[in-house]
Amino acid sequence: MSEKGELPGEKEPGVIAARKRLKELFTGQTMDAFIEEAKVKKLTEFQNGCKLKFTPQLQQALKEQDECRMKFPNGCPRGLERGIMAEGGAEFVGAGISRSAYSFDGCIVKVPHTNDGLIDNKTEAETYKALPDAVKDHFAPVEDVDPDGRWVIMPFVERATKRGRDILAEALRQDIEKKGVRCTDIRGENVGRLEGRPVVFDYGFGVKCEIRKPE
Repeated sequence: MSEKGELPGEKEPGVIAARKRLKELFTGQTMDAFIEEAKVKKLTEFQNGCKLKFTPQLQQALKEQDECRMKFPNGCPRGLERGIMAEGGAEFVGAGISRSAYSFDGCIVKVPHTNDGLIDNKTEAETYKALPDAVKDHFAPVEDVDPDGRWVIMPFVERATKRGRDILAEALRQDIEKKGVRCTDIRGENVGRLEGRPVVFDYGFGVKCEIRKPE
């Protein structure tokens, strides 16, 4: 995912500024204190914040993007894919090895540009469904997924800055473990804030979580 702009002068971690970027995504608060602040600001209802409407233009773009992926041995060329999605009204946000993310109507649409991306999309949906209830709030929810993995829908997440992402990831890991759950592979590059709340937003590689047994 690419980082876009910053909003200088923001000091409070819970501030929402109509999807403007925050300069710092973690300012030294304890995780418990931040979560309590978020609750006061009624930020815990984020899971209902993304209701994507599949316009005819977006549906056509997703169809053409899928055809492009199948046409080329190494997947849909990035530039061609971005042009196709732009025609559907989706704005490029960033890309990984197997998938690209686009912003549309307050949501993130993740599409595969390789066959591995199909697996990643389905894995992400399965992982979210299998998460222990105690830690689901720490993951960006999968709102919808194509049965074949051709797309997955999530709410828009503000990615953590390079300066703050490792701190945020460590804070998430610690808070998750406080709830008696251990999750593997929570990394700085995959964490951010969803309407002010710290979350893991990219876990198509299959984050594994298990309830810890008392020692």
